[in-house]
Amino acid sequence: MKNFNWNEFKKGEIVVYCDTKEKAINFLSECNLNNIKWADGERIIPTQCFIDDFEEYKNGICYRFVNDFYSYGLAHDEIDYYKNHDCYKTIEWEIENKIDYDREYNILEIMQFPEGIEFVDNMGCKVKFENSYMKVWSNATLNWGKCKITKNWLGSKFKMIKKDKKVEFIEAIKAFTKGKTIKVQYKNIIEIYEPEEFNGEYILTDGDTLSPENILHGEWYIKED
Repeated sequence: MKNFNWNEFKKGEIVVYCDTKEKAINFLSECNLNNIKWADGERIIPTQCFIDDFEEYKNGICYRFVNDFYSYGLAHDEIDYYKNHDCYKTIEWEIENKIDYDREYNILEIMQFPEGIEFVDNMGCKVKFENSYMKVWSNATLNWGKCKITKNWLGSKFKMIKKDKKVEFIEAIKAFTKGKTIKVQYKNIIEIYEPEEFNGEYILTDGDTLSPENILHGEWYIKED
């Protein structure tokens, strides 16, 4: 979440409220990136975000950094508990949609992302995690191959590969009307539509047309900024 103050959070006076499992996983992933562990010293695994507790905690789950004589690390409880303890400031966690493609990650950090997301390392190697295995793209065989994690990989830095978002035609058109560039692929032909502003609205550039074949059978994408 943008502008979240992790130093203040570690003082133990802030409670982070997550009303969905997706937000909890996102928050715990950010905790990992900030070297935060559970209060018992265990490493945080974001996808194991006490999912069973979401069945018990009908209104979501709260996280607080415990910083006292007995414990030091992350703890969790239901929101009603903290409502009865008004000495804490509660912040509702929001997922930041903007992806920072310039940020560099180490291999432990990219393992926390959903499987299938592709990264490129500082030597130009394209990698991803799939079915719990690390895979590397081979330009020779044009295939993904399993790879062992060696010391060289532990010292590598990775950037996320920018991917255009695949959507239905209607969603692509909605994005276009908001000023987004879209593209369509049909029969190995790619056409790109860049919006042109006219009287406060976005329209097709002169010469651009939407063919029935592309509308009905094409694969539509919203280009990433």
